[in-house]
Order: sequence, then structure tokens, then C-alpha cells
Amino acid sequence: MYLNSSSLLVRLKADFTTHLHRLLKPFFPVQSRKLNPFRFTNADKESQQNVKTASRTIASCISSLEFESVTKRRPKSIAVFNKISILFVATCCVALASAKAATWYVDSAAKGNPNGTSWANAWTAVNQIKGVSPGDTVYFSGGPSGSSQIYPLNGNSWYMVNGNSASYPTTYEIGQDALHNGTAIFQSSNGGEWLAGNDAINTRNLVISGDAGDGQMHFLISGYARMAYGENIQNWHISYVNCGQIAEGATINPANGIEIDHCYFYITDLNADHVISAHFSGSTWDENSIHHCTIYAPNTTTGLGPDFFQGNGSGGFSFYSNICIGYLASYSGSQHQDGWQGLGNSSYIKIHDNLFVDMANYPIFGDAYIGGFSHVRVYNNTCYLSYAAMAAGNAPQAGGLGVDSGYIGAQPCVFDDVIVSNNIAVDYKNHLTFGLGNITANLAVFTNCFVINNVSLNSGNINTPNAGNTVVQNNISLTREQGAANFVSYVEFGGLNNDLRPTSALLNALSAGSNLQVNLNPGNSVAPVNAAPAQPVSPTPVGSSSSTTPSSVPSSPAPSDTTPTTPSTPPSNSASPQGPKRTTGPG
Repeated sequence: MYLNSSSLLVRLKADFTTHLHRLLKPFFPVQSRKLNPFRFTNADKESQQNVKTASRTIASCISSLEFESVTKRRPKSIAVFNKISILFVATCCVALASAKAATWYVDSAAKGNPNGTSWANAWTAVNQIKGVSPGDTVYFSGGPSGSSQIYPLNGNSWYMVNGNSASYPTTYEIGQDALHNGTAIFQSSNGGEWLAGNDAINTRNLVISGDAGDGQMHFLISGYARMAYGENIQNWHISYVNCGQIAEGATINPANGIEIDHCYFYITDLNADHVISAHFSGSTWDENSIHHCTIYAPNTTTGLGPDFFQGNGSGGFSFYSNICIGYLASYSGSQHQDGWQGLGNSSYIKIHDNLFVDMANYPIFGDAYIGGFSHVRVYNNTCYLSYAAMAAGNAPQAGGLGVDSGYIGAQPCVFDDVIVSNNIAVDYKNHLTFGLGNITANLAVFTNCFVINNVSLNSGNINTPNAGNTVVQNNISLTREQGAANFVSYVEFGGLNNDLRPTSALLNALSAGSNLQVNLNPGNSVAPVNAAPAQPVSPTPVGSSSSTTPSSVPSSPAPSDTTPTTPSTPPSNSASPQGPKRTTGPG
């Protein structure tokens, strides 16, 4: 005997909600006392709420199903029950995954039973960690606020437990209370990678964070050659890690769902190719991001030095709010130094609100070598040269996107929906600043492209050769003398001592971006700000010559007892060799 549609709906909602609540309740850590919401701990309240939420979710999903009429044949009713069963199992799996998450503790100073179940009984070393399940959280003690504790890894990579999903990762982070939120130092005696992942292990849904809520980096690595290396990884979030002086930042290929933020790198390898190199597989905006990092890398006045960020792959990445500073050194590698370099066939890219200081070649370089670019936003970046010798050479240019002279991709090379706007280039002298175009014999097509609202201060012009119908407007070029009159303070090659907040009506109108908003896609629009972000002011790094180093740059925050040897002192600015212009191929 069949139930009618209304009766079936009511019974299913009641039965499934009741039984699901009973099924899930044992997995949540609510005490077996009389339920009194006024006596619950926060964890109890959260667990009870999770049970109710899961129960309501399936009830809601049942309500949304279209039940077959009683006049339909039995197989239709069976199909409905099959749908409900699948939904029921899926909901249970998600709920159980979050319900079983546990918290663990690591404290090198703990004196109790080292089983990881509390601060008193914390594991005392990384190699003691065991029994961690996907979705768990592991806290590391850095000792009391202002102190530090060391966790030797002896050159071994730190392999962790994969999380359940991007929403339910396995988390490894610094202790959050004042007795444990000092600095946790992960120490290697023979280089290697701190974090490593491949097809088989350590590849999915991980959070590694030295964030204690005070804006400081409470994870520090010492003695490692590289922070991270990963192959076929997804959903890694690495934040608030002080890498100190290190040979390389990270190599990640391929990857998606990656976020690296609030980290510090001072590259000491004088043959390095890059700081961070990543091949992303994103397909829309902001699937991957590198932001709020401070990065130093060596270079020469002839255009050579490691790239700060090599961002390639299908796309879906953003590089923003970073401080990237080049320092002169006896660099012996062959890489042309760029802030960001991409090789093309990439989409959904944002490069914005960065501070680039003394990039030996291009701070921003969309190098169409294997293909073109689409859906690209380059905006609100500030690019300084503070070395007179570098500006006198033949290598620098503030940046842009164009066809490489060694282009190997399909013809024509296509640039679609590319916007270069509200950037400022300072003291590039006769060198070109921002642009988009093609100076090669290859065919190129430019559609929906804009180069607008950019400022060139004591620098060359905007550069848009053979850029088709690209809209080029409201770009302003100021002389050295005009710079002093249009900003709070400016002196030639003053670098970070300059204050580039505009004082003139001309620049204020430009930074308002009246012609910018209409050219950006809804949901991805830029909110233009003054021509330059606020500049950091801190001491010159130890071991650098004041005559060849930016006047005010952040120094390494690494504790003195863990800081490796400082790089060689940069050469004097008196030498000004003439390097070749950027030629064929990536690099």
C-alpha cells in the first residue's frame, strides 16, 4: 500500500531527522550529563549545534526533492528512496569527518607522559607525533610569549597527515595562549626541504601557520635550503613563517589551492633561479595566492638575479601586497631577475599592491613565450630603482606584458581582457615603464585590453607597440622636478625614504580611477588608491653597504642565534656595466 506524497514527506522528514540525530550524537564530545545550555562549555555548544545543523540539513534536502505522484509506478518511488539514501550517506560522511577532529600538542619542554593529549602531556619532538587523523589540529609550543623553543628535524622533511578537504584541513600551528605562543624553531643540520609532498604523501588539505594573532611570525626555520617542495599538491596554506636567510623559498609543480602569506625570505644562494616557482592549475580568480610576504634576493646592475615569483600554469593565481627588494651581490647565475614572470597560456591573474624595489630586470613581466594571456589585472604596484648604476644600465623596465622574441606558441598570440592600471614607476630614468605590446615578427591579437592611469616619475614612457585596439589613456609622465612638486616628498633615488602620497589635484583625480571602474569585470573590480602604498621604514640589513643598499629596508627578523651567514657585501655603485637587453626565451 503506497503512502500519498504529503504523508511520505512528513514521515521521511521526521524519521530521518530523529535517526540522524541519534546516529551523530555519539561522535560529538558532549558530556553525558543533563543538557543545560547555560552549563555547556564552548566546545559542547559547538558540538551540539553541529548535530542539530546536520540533522536540519538532511531534512531540508528531503523537502527539496520532488516526490513522485502516487499514480506513478513503483520504480519511480524506489528511485526517490535511492536519492535520499545517497544524500543520507553523504551527509553522514561529512558530519562524521568534522565530528571526529581532535586536538594535539607538541612542547619540547613538557615533562609529562608524552602522548600529545594536552600541554602537560605533550609530545616533545616532531618524530613522536603519531595517531593524528585527517582534520585534526596539532599545536606547537614556542614557549611563553617572547621566548623560543627548538624542534630539531636533522634535515628531514616534515611529513604531515592530509586533511579531509579544503574546508576540513589538518592544521599544524603555533600555540595560541601566552604560555605557548613564543617562537617555534624548526631546525635542520644539513639543509633539505622543511615541507615536502608528492603523489603518495603530504599532498592535500594542510594548514601550517605561525599566526598567534599578533601579526608576528611564530614559526621560524633554520638550516634548511628550501621552505617547501611539492608535486601534485592541493590546498596548502602556509603562513607566518620566518624562513630567515635561505637558498630558495618554494617549488610547487603542479598545484592548486595554494596560499603562502606573511612569510619572510632572504635568499642567499648566489646562483639561485627563483624564490618561489609554481605551476598552478586554477581556472578562475584567486584560487591560489601569495601575499603579504617580504622577500629579498641578490642581483647585479646588468639585469641578473633570481626571479621573485615564477607563476605559470593554466592560471587562477594572485600575487599581492608583497615587499620585494633586490640587493646587489656577486650573483653568478644566468637568470634575468623579474618580480613576477609568467610564460603565457595562463588566465585569471592578479598582480597588485606590491612594492618592488631594485628589480634588476622587470618587476612585472608577462612573457608570452608559450602562449598569450587572458583575464589579467596589474594594478596599484609601486616600482622603485634606488641604485643609480642600475638605472644607468640597459636592463631595467618597470613591466608589462608582451610577445617574447623566441615565442613558440600558437599563432596568433592572443591577449584578451588585460588591464594595466594605477601603477607607478620611480627613477627608471630613460627606461620604459609599463605597457603591453608586440615588437616581434610573430602575429599578436589584443582584445579588451587597457593601459590606463599609470604614473612614470623621472622615468621613460608608457610602452604599447603594435598593441592593436588597446585603450591607452590617462597615463602621466612627471620629471624629477615635477615629482618634488606633486608628492609629499621625493628626491631622485631616494627609494623608500620617499613619500609618494600625491599632493596635486592632477594625481588625486587620477588615483580616483574615474576611467578604471567601467573597464573591470563585476566582482573583480579594483578600488584604486593613492599612487603608492605606505612604505616600510626599518634598519639596513647587517653586512650591506649603505651606499649600495636602499636607504630604509626591513632587516631579517631571525633571532641572532639562528641566523646563517650574511650574504657578501654588495659591490659599489661606482661601477655601471652595460648589460644586454632582454632577448630570446624565458629566464
